[in-house]
Amino acid sequence: MKVHFDMDGVLADLDGSLAADAGLLVSEIRQDRCLRRTLIDQRRTRLGTEHYTSLQPLRLAAFRALFVELATNDISVHILTAGDVLKASDATTAFEGKQAWARRHYGDLIDDGTICGVYVVATGEEKARLAGGPGGILV
Repeated sequence: MKVHFDMDGVLADLDGSLAADAGLLVSEIRQDRCLRRTLIDQRRTRLGTEHYTSLQPLRLAAFRALFVELATNDISVHILTAGDVLKASDATTAFEGKQAWARRHYGDLIDDGTICGVYVVATGEEKARLAGGPGGILV
C-alpha cells in the first residue's frame, strides 16, 4: 500500500502564510479563491523559491511519528504536491522550492528510506491520478 501526503494544506501551512503576509484571517483567504490566487502569485513573485521553503510545517512531530509507524508496517510513504504554476518559467522555482521544503523538514526520513520520495507534479489533477492508483491513498 502507498500513502501519499499532500504538501500544501496538509504538511505545510500555505493559507496561514498567506494570511500572515496579508494581515487577514485564514478563513478570509479560504472563502475567496480569487483573493487566495492573487496572494499566492504576489508571494511567489516577491519571494521566488523562498515562497515555498518559508512555509511553516503543520503538526511536524505528529507527521514524522506517523511516517515512521507506517514505514515500520511496510506501508510506503510519499510526499506529493502540485507545482501549481501559471507559467512554465515558474515550474523550476516551484520544483526546487518544494523539494527544498521537504528536505528541510523531513530530510533524515527521506535519506533513511522512511519517506520513499517527494514528487512535484504539474497540476492537482495529475496529483490525484498519481495517488489514486491501485493501493494508493492521498491524505
